[in-house]
Amino acid sequence: MKRRLFISVVAFAILVAPLAAGASHLDLNDANDASGPLDVQEVGVWGNSPPRWRIFTYNGWSSAQLWDQGYITIYFDTYGPLQGKGSRYDYYALLSSNGRRMQGLLFRDFKSRSDVRIGTLRTRKPGRRTVTVRVPVKSKMEIGGARAVYKWYVKTISNGTGCGHVCMDRVPDDGGVAEPLQPVP
Repeated sequence: MKRRLFISVVAFAILVAPLAAGASHLDLNDANDASGPLDVQEVGVWGNSPPRWRIFTYNGWSSAQLWDQGYITIYFDTYGPLQGKGSRYDYYALLSSNGRRMQGLLFRDFKSRSDVRIGTLRTRKPGRRTVTVRVPVKSKMEIGGARAVYKWYVKTISNGTGCGHVCMDRVPDDGGVAEPLQPVP
């Protein structure tokens, strides 16, 4: 009886916690289609203040292994039109290793001049195949017009173990994911 009650409470907490936080959640799966340690298996996005990305890879890796040999980038289209001419990715979060731990930086990607560093990002590596980062989309990025969504995609680049040359992965393989600026009820 106690076990059944425990399982019920845990299931309830798992289902209700994101709703209580006003969070939307998306998991995007990717095929085992790239060589090297940063072949992405799944990207999860949840929360809204600020949203959090979780990048889960097929292979395990350490911060020491990734140092100067692997990078994870999340690109954001927040400003231009959602489709057609002029649509481009205006910001990016760059996740890298300093040899001991993962670190994150947010940049503004200008079309015709050098990129500008906006700030640092809260980055964690909770497991051998996972890195998470909080990206303050609404407070640190300029949102164009009356947009209700922004687009994003993840790209990984590595040139270390398992790569005879440079290995890359992109999630999704084409285009971007439309993410709402406000929680979806």
